[in-house]
Amino acid sequence: MHCPACGAPATLADQLFCLGCGKDLREARAAAARFSRPLDLTTVVGPTPREAPSFGKLLSDPSLLVWLLLGAIFSLVATMVGVVFSAIGAATDDPVFLAIGLGVLVVFGGVGAASLRHAVKKIRQVRRIWRHGEPQRGELVEASIDRSTRVNGRSPVRVTYRYRTFRGEFSGAASCWNYELVRAPAGSFLTLLVDQEDPSQSVWVEPSRGP
Repeated sequence: MHCPACGAPATLADQLFCLGCGKDLREARAAAARFSRPLDLTTVVGPTPREAPSFGKLLSDPSLLVWLLLGAIFSLVATMVGVVFSAIGAATDDPVFLAIGLGVLVVFGGVGAASLRHAVKKIRQVRRIWRHGEPQRGELVEASIDRSTRVNGRSPVRVTYRYRTFRGEFSGAASCWNYELVRAPAGSFLTLLVDQEDPSQSVWVEPSRGP
């Protein structure tokens, strides 16, 4: 199991307190023992058009936040280093500095622009699905700590799911900070919003409370 407060693993069979933050784990262990069967984690959504989450709310999704941070960092580096080297090269008539400056602007600026463009495109898509997506019940495949991503020293929970429409079976993934979800068994029911034009695109409706 994992600590519901910080997500740190509790690997010892008799461990009563989290080694990461000190939280009492006895209640979490008792709750985890009760949830051995699939849970109903579905959430009621309203009719279309719905109110889409705010920009700030969408940034609570670690995957979107990482893309935005990468774009901002690469763009800032490209601007600072590229402009400085280009200015030095122009002032000293040194082609090496000019080449480095332009190269940094092109490479780092291109990566930054691509990351920002991907994040903005994803945000627009998510907002559109929130407003007009078709409610669909999905099935949890796995909820686990994503150790490959860290934001402010914490790793998010990665939720993978699958669902079926009249056009076939699809899968998806989302990230959140609700560590209680890691004890939800596979097969638990989830609420999804599916793009009516492209059913392979979906949004997971996170329950207001954990299992």
